[in-house]
Amino acid sequence: MNTDVINESPPIALQADVATQVLFNSPHYYVAEISLQPNLLGFEVVDKFTGRGAFIGGAVAESMRESFQALVADHEGTVTAEEVDEFIGGYDALLLQRVVYH
Repeated sequence: MNTDVINESPPIALQADVATQVLFNSPHYYVAEISLQPNLLGFEVVDKFTGRGAFIGGAVAESMRESFQALVADHEGTVTAEEVDEFIGGYDALLLQRVVYH
């Protein structure tokens, strides 16, 4: 095992510019955006009914953001919680991690 390189940068949780913002919290879904200002790192998405969630990052997170912005634009800036739930439901196949509450 090579021990010459041990995590060259500190974990993201220790960096001061990391921001977490709750974007949506319905009876069915919870979505938070995690960013390292000014860059999007990803979204934490939790399906409260199934007790499963995931961190969605990278290109998928960027695509998710763009698709949601298009949804809002299509509805002239006003979307219902049900429409947002339906949109997030399109990502259900990615929610594989069991959520543990403590």
